[in-house]
Amino acid sequence: KDQLLIKYNEKDMVNAFKLELNAHNQYLQTMITLGIIGLIVLLLNLILPALYSMEQKHYLYLVFLILIGFNLLFESMLETQAGVVFYAFFNAYLFAIKKDPASVETGS
Repeated sequence: KDQLLIKYNEKDMVNAFKLELNAHNQYLQTMITLGIIGLIVLLLNLILPALYSMEQKHYLYLVFLILIGFNLLFESMLETQAGVVFYAFFNAYLFAIKKDPASVETGS
């Protein structure tokens, strides 16, 4: 965010500087703030659980991850405490709940 504010100041974008606007794209925001390593970590935090949920046929969790991934294209959700708490809570909850073992084994 600091890099954006520096650029806003350099380009004489007074309103954007005063309002401390963010990139409105979490991927871009993470890349600006933390670099390529941060972007890779963010992507892995979405891709690895998605692969796990497909393997476990846990489609509710997969839909959650897809919706979060899509939302991050249009909002820097993880830049606010509310966004972090929302993602952390539902990610942990959906990761922790298991389907009925009998339904996983029979494929129904």
